[in-house]
Amino acid sequence: MPGSDRAKAVGWLLRELRPVSYHFKEGPEAKLARHGFIAQELEKVMPELVRDHKDRKHVVYQDLVALLTLASQVQQGRLEEYEDSLLAKLTRAVTGLGASIARWEDSIRPRSNAERSN
Repeated sequence: MPGSDRAKAVGWLLRELRPVSYHFKEGPEAKLARHGFIAQELEKVMPELVRDHKDRKHVVYQDLVALLTLASQVQQGRLEEYEDSLLAKLTRAVTGLGASIARWEDSIRPRSNAERSN
C-alpha cells in the first residue's frame, strides 16, 4: 500500500475507534475502572479484532496493539516528513532574508570619497 493510502487508512481507523471507560459487573476487578473498546462497535470497523466466546464478544487486544503501533509509525513518519519540509522552507526563507539584508546594507553604506567623485 503506498504511503498516502496507508496514511489515509490509518487515519480512518483511528477516527472510527471510540475508547471507553467501564467497570466489570462482577468479579475481583469489578471495583476497578477499565479502558478499552466496545466489542460490538469495534466489530463494525475491524471484525477480525473481535471473537465470540460463550455468547460474549471479546476484543483481541494484542492484534489491536499491532494496528495501533502501525498507526503510530505511519503518523510519526508523516510528522518527520512535515518537519523536514518545514525546516527546508525556513532555511530557504532565512537565506533569502540574509541576502536581502546584505543588499539593503550595501545600498545604505556610505561611499568612499573616490566613489563619490565619479
